[in-house]
Amino acid sequence: MGFFDVSERWAENYSGRIAVEESNGYRITYREMAEVIRNHTGFYQDLQYDRIAVLGAASFAWFVHAYSVLAAGKTLIAPDALLPVEDMVTLLKYADTQVVYTDEKDRKLARALEQENIRYEVYPQHIAERTAYDIENEDGHIMFFTSGTSGRAKGVVVPFSALYANAFKVREWLASGYEGKVYLPMPTGHLYANFIALAFWNQGRTLCMGNPRHIAEEIVYFKPAVLSIVSSMAEYLLQNGQQGENTKVITVAGSRCERSLEELAAAQGIRMQNLYGASETAGAAAMSRIGDHVDHLTAVEGVSLFLEEGELVISNPDCMTEYYKKPKETQEVLQKGCIYLGDQAALHEDGTWNILGRRQDMISMKNGNKLYYQEMDEELSQIEAVREACVLYTDDRIIAVIVANQEDQEQIRSRIKVYNKKQPYYRKIEDIWFRQDAFPRTSMGKLIRRNMIEEYKEQRT
Repeated sequence: MGFFDVSERWAENYSGRIAVEESNGYRITYREMAEVIRNHTGFYQDLQYDRIAVLGAASFAWFVHAYSVLAAGKTLIAPDALLPVEDMVTLLKYADTQVVYTDEKDRKLARALEQENIRYEVYPQHIAERTAYDIENEDGHIMFFTSGTSGRAKGVVVPFSALYANAFKVREWLASGYEGKVYLPMPTGHLYANFIALAFWNQGRTLCMGNPRHIAEEIVYFKPAVLSIVSSMAEYLLQNGQQGENTKVITVAGSRCERSLEELAAAQGIRMQNLYGASETAGAAAMSRIGDHVDHLTAVEGVSLFLEEGELVISNPDCMTEYYKKPKETQEVLQKGCIYLGDQAALHEDGTWNILGRRQDMISMKNGNKLYYQEMDEELSQIEAVREACVLYTDDRIIAVIVANQEDQEQIRSRIKVYNKKQPYYRKIEDIWFRQDAFPRTSMGKLIRRNMIEEYKEQRT
């Protein structure tokens, strides 16, 4: 099913409801949205290019152009709009991009793309009206990019039909029992934002699109019942009392959600709902239901989960088709009709799942023992006065990286000495690095640990 048919179906089911609201006062109904999509689909259908990148902020304009590319049966290239110019050009070249459409031109990017013979245009302003008979409904493909936290980013090719099918599967569970507007300030270059938008539009909700730089102010403005964000964003808002008076549910995805965050939300009378998936799974493969703990995930409709030598294996026909131009990496992930992401998981007695983390976050130490990064990160984060904490493993040593006020550092050193006394020999922390800046993270809140290992080595030489 292509997006043109989907938008027409929404227009029939939710005609006069508000589909999108923005902080500048802009609002559009489902019927109006279908008309806009129809006209823009005609524009992209007539375009001579087949591989089209759309850049821009988390806005309705981005969704219109991006999803019209898909409805025209073409390939949408969806990089993170906040990438540095050099990284952006590298990804666009790798993706064989022919033309880039953007909400606002960047001079440096324009010069770089000109050198690569990639067209660079602002969103077209004058679009001819089309009828449904003008449109050939097609199933386009989206190319998202892996975060690159463990190496070079890969282009994940996802059919729109797979993304939509997975969004449709969660319609009964997502924020179930809680009506009201949904606030989505997530970057549009990530699958999570697209998956969530489709899922809530399937419910006929109003999607409030905003800028994560102004998240606290926009929550006050929109008064949403549901926040769809990442765990680090949720933690910040809850700790600072900026989650909003009307917020009843926070849905998170993109990175691990801890039970401590659920408890923090519960103290404010807010439910947490955790979604597990990846670009490769084209959406959520499992999620916690309202009322369940965030580490008790249930496979969504049509998805099977099982363990193979401790690794979680996902069976779902609606998934990515390939890593673009990377057949070897594709074969490693797509095997025997299943998806192997390298995630560690545990099965609870009640049949729900706890995702423990990626195998790449499990280090086999020289002494034969195994170190789980996330486990130690969580333990150190519980120490009083610690703002951020993680561990690094380099040169056969465990390093604690701490962000804290200078006046609290001696107290934290003492607490870590006490912590070490309770650990087996192979888990003892051998050095503490008090880092002044916040941890480097992707726009989805994932920790970029490898950058800190390099920075630590430079600090200690």
